[in-house]
Amino acid sequence: LVLLQSVVSWLHRRSRPDVSPRGLIWNQGDSDSSDDETSEPADLVEEVSDGEDDDMVFRKGEDEEPLEYVPHPDPQTYLAPDGTHWTNVVPPDGRRKECMACAKLQQRRFGGPTRSTKINTFVATMSRKRFWALMRFLRYNDFETREERRSTDKLAAIREFLEKLLINIYHIYEPSEYLVVDEMLIPFRGRCFCIVYMTSKPDRYGLKVWALVVVRLNFVLNFQIYTGKEGPAPEVNQGFRVLMDMLNKFLNTGRGVTADNVFGLKRAAERLAEQNTSSVFTIRKQRREVPKDVIQHAKFPLHSSLFLFHDNCMMVSYKAKPNKMVLVMSTQHRRPQVMVNPPKKPAIILHYNSTKGGVDTVDQMISHKFCQRKTNRWPVTIWLHLLNIVGGINTPIMFLEM
Repeated sequence: LVLLQSVVSWLHRRSRPDVSPRGLIWNQGDSDSSDDETSEPADLVEEVSDGEDDDMVFRKGEDEEPLEYVPHPDPQTYLAPDGTHWTNVVPPDGRRKECMACAKLQQRRFGGPTRSTKINTFVATMSRKRFWALMRFLRYNDFETREERRSTDKLAAIREFLEKLLINIYHIYEPSEYLVVDEMLIPFRGRCFCIVYMTSKPDRYGLKVWALVVVRLNFVLNFQIYTGKEGPAPEVNQGFRVLMDMLNKFLNTGRGVTADNVFGLKRAAERLAEQNTSSVFTIRKQRREVPKDVIQHAKFPLHSSLFLFHDNCMMVSYKAKPNKMVLVMSTQHRRPQVMVNPPKKPAIILHYNSTKGGVDTVDQMISHKFCQRKTNRWPVTIWLHLLNIVGGINTPIMFLEM
């Protein structure tokens, strides 16, 4: 058996392509090798000046379809219920440079190894009886002091493990330019203080988790578990609070974030822009910063777009269906561009579609390599789900990149 394992390991090394040992982010000029096959391409990192086109900077999701500028409409002002004045006049280049400053890190083209993320799975050398014995006595904190800590922290049973895991993720991995924040659901039907019901998820019942994922490789950077109401009344502006908590370690780095209408607020977009972070959100039509005129279906033809500007924010109202208007807000895009061919989607929506599915992809990858086991203890359920994320997704990505 040992000889057979040695032969398999030797064949695996022979079949593995040569990859130069580089860091998690490929920088120009970090190798002394003169070999053309292992040296960095000269144009891997591009410096884009303020006067160059946005197409070179924001190429994610916008270079797959040819784009065109919409005709310049007559100047008009739209008043939102909260007093915000939106205008359909495209800002001059001087104002666009303020948004370009938010893309300091996005001006770099991130590269890396393109090997397959498929990993070998080995059969566990443990009996079923031994495995369930270990699961029975599995604990993540000091049981004697748990009740005292539970009075102030509902996740006291697993808090110490969560904090150490996040610290290790922050110190080990450097994310690329685009991030996404979204919800995921840990399937669980046992007794717990924070069981939720989500119709948009296949399992419906479980523990809700907010996750921050790298778009390029679906690497999970941060997560936060929903613990229910903290008082008699529901939490106000929960989406804004969760968004800032997720991005706390990555602000002022020039990255961009994509989120849905749970987190989409004009106040959140402005706060992130102040901290050198661009954002792309979908907006609910009931928000007070949305003018009433832009959500009326009968006024606009099918597949038409209306672009509005206010300070460093741009909002587009796109009529996707006869009775459906899609609202997207961005502090990254500054030009009213749409697809040349039908259905003439705006460039903002193309970018949103290409960067929004990170968390859903993580759920799909977990379903293929699933180590979840049936249990009535919610700390064990969380631990097994994090084992799926760290062992099945994050660790192979780090191995392939390094």
